[in-house]
Amino acid sequence: QVRSRALKAKCEENQHLVDVLAEKREKCGQTNYVFTLKRAMESIRKETVPILSYEQAIKLNGIGPSIASSLFQNDDAKSVRGENGAKKRKKSVKAPSEDSSSEFASSSKEKVPPPNRP
Repeated sequence: QVRSRALKAKCEENQHLVDVLAEKREKCGQTNYVFTLKRAMESIRKETVPILSYEQAIKLNGIGPSIASSLFQNDDAKSVRGENGAKKRKKSVKAPSEDSSSEFASSSKEKVPPPNRP
């Protein structure tokens, strides 16, 4: 018996989501992820409307893409993963140009006098 029954969802349709997270929490042991799962469980527990999709779940406080996808494994396929099942990659940030980096390098090489010590 999972202890999640002590965490009763305000919306009965969300109880199975709380139970899923409680089961994951039990399997995790003592890691930081346990606190993340607890925060997600509390957020779902407090909701008064049914959470029926990945998009609804990810909007809740304490629920990110990883937890939302574990709750709605089929719904997240298009939003988090590409058509071939691979995770979409974020576009890389362009490195600063050489002009700006050399300008910074020359300004950081200026000599600073040592502090006066008695």
